[in-house]
Amino acid sequence: MVPKWLIKNEDLTVGCSCNRIPIRKNGSFLDKTVDHINQFLAKQARLNQLANQSGWLQLLNPRLKLVIFLGLVVALSFTTRAMPLFVAYLAMAVLASYSKLNVWKLLRRVFLLGVLFSFFLVLPAAFNLFTPGPIFLNLLKLKTSYHIGPLVLPNHIYISQTGIRLVIIFFLRSLDILTASSILVATTSARQLIDSLSSFKMLSFLATILLLTYRYLFLLARIVQDLHLARKSRTIKQQDHREDRFWVNGRIAWLLKHSIKLSNQVAQAMTARGWQGQVKRLPASKLTVRDWQVLIVAVIGLTVYVALGVL
Repeated sequence: MVPKWLIKNEDLTVGCSCNRIPIRKNGSFLDKTVDHINQFLAKQARLNQLANQSGWLQLLNPRLKLVIFLGLVVALSFTTRAMPLFVAYLAMAVLASYSKLNVWKLLRRVFLLGVLFSFFLVLPAAFNLFTPGPIFLNLLKLKTSYHIGPLVLPNHIYISQTGIRLVIIFFLRSLDILTASSILVATTSARQLIDSLSSFKMLSFLATILLLTYRYLFLLARIVQDLHLARKSRTIKQQDHREDRFWVNGRIAWLLKHSIKLSNQVAQAMTARGWQGQVKRLPASKLTVRDWQVLIVAVIGLTVYVALGVL
């Protein structure tokens, strides 16, 4: 038989009640934070695995993908109609499917980000207070208008047709750019993407910063994990939230000083080894016949797309 103490979720007691270790069902906020760091590292590993698959976009030259992405961003910026923006969103979903990505998960994450960071940001522009125009939806009628400093609150507040069109176009454009960025990152490894940026002279400095930042993120995340594991291995009594927050504050200050010291040491080591501000790139692969075909189709398609989106 299984003993009762093994199947019951009770406090573990060692000696007196002062050594009692309560079992938190949901874990402390510190454990959850470290768990999120582990999930971030695992997510980066999964992205590298996706970039190495034999999908349609994964087989393209990384520099070509970056050029097409920049051209798409420019084309989306010039588009002033909602339907072409929505068609581009559907086309990118099809490309993600042919690239062996989880389309539903990708679109759901991008849609939530778009709602949080673009839709609510531009939503006030739908009101006639900021964008006058024909009435789309009546909201409120006041007896008289009010003056609040330099602002004038009219007696008729409504959502204008011009404003709602502006909100929809801005939201769809942001959604398209976020989707294209997510697909680019998911189908291109971080090193390939940074090397592609460094191949352009204007973006070489940005590529250097991104490369060092990318390395430091993993290094500092590993240090945080080691600090948390060392503390847990030396802790017998369960700490309360106040003591956890006090420890976190101290580790944040220590990590800041450690990162500054480490960056200075790395910079001195790089300078001593002949660092001249240029990232050593992987050997650039030549464009294949398939890459040239995709480039020609992309140029023609983006040109037609801009013409249809503006007219």
